Amino acid sequence: MMKFGDNNFAVSFSDPQNHTNRIVATDLGANEHLNFYMRMYLDSRHAPFAGSVIMGPGYLATSTSLIWPRFQLFL
Repeated sequence: MMKFGDNNFAVSFSDPQNHTNRIVATDLGANEHLNFYMRMYLDSRHAPFAGSVIMGPGYLATSTSLIWPRFQLFL
């Protein structure tokens, strides 16, 4: 968990209506060696925020999720 102090909001560094001061991230991943030269990864991340944050024009989010597949070739 990452938490920033409330003093960031007090000095107008960010607006507490549009930003959060706490985030928790959970990562889960697996990798598989397909053969001597190839490896495959699959990673997932879910990060809920302490409150809603602006992710784009007119879009508020309370969390983000990511799925990241990757293949690696060793030569």
